[in-house]
Amino acid sequence: MKNYALCPDCLRHAILAYFGEPSPTRCEACSNCLHEYETVEISESVHTILGAIKSVRQKFGATLVLSLVKGSRSQKIEQYHLDQSAFYGNLSGFTMRQLQDILRFMVQDGLVETTNDTYRLLKITPKGNAFFKQPASLTMRQYKKAEAAQAAADDVFEGLRAIRTRLSKKIPGAALRDFQRPHVARNGFRPSAKQSRNAGDQRGGRSQIQKIRPLLCRFFPKRVVKAVSSSI
Repeated sequence: MKNYALCPDCLRHAILAYFGEPSPTRCEACSNCLHEYETVEISESVHTILGAIKSVRQKFGATLVLSLVKGSRSQKIEQYHLDQSAFYGNLSGFTMRQLQDILRFMVQDGLVETTNDTYRLLKITPKGNAFFKQPASLTMRQYKKAEAAQAAADDVFEGLRAIRTRLSKKIPGAALRDFQRPHVARNGFRPSAKQSRNAGDQRGGRSQIQKIRPLLCRFFPKRVVKAVSSSI
């Protein structure tokens, strides 16, 4: 299965060859034949990701590690002061999709593994430690097309994340996904002062979004702006 997943050639030919059946080298129907690939050198990127995993003592999952090397401005990056890491932004020239593909290759190649629990922490294998001490050439295939579109999507995502972070500093609770909604309990008691403040924060966050909504719509798709607005 590993060889099939990493196969750069015709997938139909690979399956039939595995069972000893003759077939053309290209079927012109599988994903490998229909898409144009290129082989890229990833040894430096792999070494950087391994270093980032070591720098956080292997206590985080894929999302945070990749956000670290990508140079993300997410709230968790700031919360754990990872923007001060020596690996912060070292792979900022890559799209998040490319980094995910590289990490997936590292898992398939046995350089890293994930814990079999809810947190899915990244752990470096003995093979990964050996590569980190003595790097060797590593190549992988990737799509030639759609990289520009993915890069634009990454920029939009990071831009919206930065806006949420700035709003959270001005409006308490604005960057949180879930809010305590104002309510009156069944026993008829009025909401507490704390609940009232939370309700005011929620209304304030929505008010701020509505004020800058026309500006956001100039730079981001309407569906993205709508999603951000609904989460506050």
